[in-house]
Order: sequence, then structure tokens, then C-alpha cells
Amino acid sequence: QFLLKTNRRGTTHRIIIAFFLLCVSVLFITQKPVPEGTADAIKTAVANVEIGDEDSEQLARRKINRAVLSLDDRTLSPAGREIYKTLGSSTRAELAGKKADDIEDSLKNAAESAQIKKLAGIYTISFLSVMALFGLGNVLLKVKRAGLPRPAKAKWISVIIAISAVLCGLIGNAMIDSRYVWTFFQYFIPSMLVVGIMLGRITLLKATLSGVRTLTASVVGPLTSLTKWVREQIDKINAQQIVFFTRGDNIANLNNALLYVRQNEHTNRLKIVLITNHEIKVPEKLSEELDLLDRAYPEIDVEFVTLEGNFSPELIQKLSEEWNIPKNLMFIGSPGGRLPYDLAELGGVRLII
Repeated sequence: QFLLKTNRRGTTHRIIIAFFLLCVSVLFITQKPVPEGTADAIKTAVANVEIGDEDSEQLARRKINRAVLSLDDRTLSPAGREIYKTLGSSTRAELAGKKADDIEDSLKNAAESAQIKKLAGIYTISFLSVMALFGLGNVLLKVKRAGLPRPAKAKWISVIIAISAVLCGLIGNAMIDSRYVWTFFQYFIPSMLVVGIMLGRITLLKATLSGVRTLTASVVGPLTSLTKWVREQIDKINAQQIVFFTRGDNIANLNNALLYVRQNEHTNRLKIVLITNHEIKVPEKLSEELDLLDRAYPEIDVEFVTLEGNFSPELIQKLSEEWNIPKNLMFIGSPGGRLPYDLAELGGVRLII
């Protein structure tokens, strides 16, 4: 909910800012400055190398490599050694005739090139991972929701080939340099932890409440207000009402809605809304079906509301403001025919399929 907040123009600016900060952090974490004294150490080592006029470029490069890489860690730091290894073959062969400042510039250019290569590797792994998840999502749709109407369908062979190609690219990029994978996981693991915390926040809050209650047995005074705050947060989350728009003509859809709320949402309050007009009337058996579902799910507080009008983005906006319920906590069932509005036009209304 925090990142989904919009400004006056309807832009989710917090997501944009968070993504920008993430990109900047990747830039900083992959930065590799040239350690001080590296150029002087290489210059001193190269100065002792005897390179004849008849020596080929390959032989000169070998002599220079042997002299530089034989330096101990006190003379040439491990970081400086890694940057030296990123120098091109021709650049290494020409080090014998360069000054310390020129060597410093060559090392900086090599470090920047290595940084760009590392950034490209990290973003490639991230992109291919997302593409693999798209393919997996397509497979799940085929298996779990084969009857869901959608404008385009991909054949099984196409999906399998696409996923295989993406995985091959992902493995290939990981094999180029395993450090890319480590940097990727430095961001992936904390992100998954945040997602896990959000999904299990009720459990964590209850655990916090239990711990607080244990402590209050010995230290009652200072922790009383904290206990009250944690309880209020739990009650606030549980009291949040969810809206489900229905046509009322299918008890199976209503049952799916209650099942979804019980299994996936932290609240126990569901408002079932039926929009009536000259085409849609209240079904005769709807009241009996709601009573049946109310008895089947005693833990869920079901409220039934009928409204006169037409289902539209404007109506959703009006109800969201009137009931103080975010639009991303409003649901519709899987449309049997053609939905007159694109889901994006509904402003975040979710689809139970």
C-alpha cells in the first residue's frame, strides 16, 4: 500500500523513486576505484623488464605480466591486481613506455569498463529472471485457468522453447562471471525477505504481541501502550473491508470469492455488491445462497449491498471514496464474456480467477 500511493496526477511516484534509488545503489555497489599506489607499483615492476627491439608484442606482454603479477600483496594490492588483469593485451604490452600518470589513466579506463560489464551482467540476469517468471506464469495459466478468456494464447511448444531459451541465457550469463550472480542475490534475497514479511505480517504482529505480553508480566507499565498499539494494528488490518462485485447468478463464483478472502487476505470482512439496472436484477435465490455461504464461512463477516446504476470506472472511484476502501481491495470475478472495460481502466481492481 505504501508504494501504491499516487499523487494528484495519479502517478505512482514512490515506485519510480524506489526504482531510481535501486539503480543508483547498484552503480555504487559495483564501483571499483583504483587503489592508491597501484600505478607506481606497476611502473616500477615494468621498469625492471628488459624488452628487446626484436621482441614481439606477445613476448613483451608475457614479460610484463610476469613482472607485475609476481609482486607481493603489500606492493600491489589484490584489488589493483584484479584491475590490472582487466587491461587489454595491447595495453599491457605498451606499459613499458608509459609514465605513471598514463598507467593510472589506463587502469581507470579498465576499471570503468569492468564496472559497465558487471552492471550489464547484473541487469541481464535480472531481466532474464523476469522473463522466465513470465513463462512460468503462462504455464500456470494454461494448467490452472485454461478457460479464462484472453486476447492471445501461446502454444505449449512455444512456451517451453521460450522458457528453455531464457534459462540457457540465464545460465550462460551466470557462467561468464559468478560474481554477477552474487551481486544479484544481494538484492534478490532482501527483496524476498520484504515480500515475506508483508505476506506474514499478521503472524509477525501476533508473535510480537505474544512477546510483549510475556514481558508485561514483569514490566507492565512501559509496555502497556506498545501492547495496545500492536493490537490496534492487528484489528485495523482485520477490520479492513474488501469489496466483491457480483452478478449474483452463480453461487460458485461467490464461493470462490469467500475462499480467496479466507486464504489470501488478512481481513475477515467482505462486502458483496450487486449493481442493478434495467438489464440486471437481483436473482431470486441470491438471498438463500448468501445465507448458505454465511453459515459455511462463519469466520467471515459478509455484507450484501445492492446499488442502482452501471458498473464503470467512475462508479468504482465513487464507491472507493465513499466507503474509504482502496481500489486494489476491490475484486471482480472472471468475466464470462467480454468485459466492457480494460482492467487497467478500473484503477487497480483485482480479478479473482
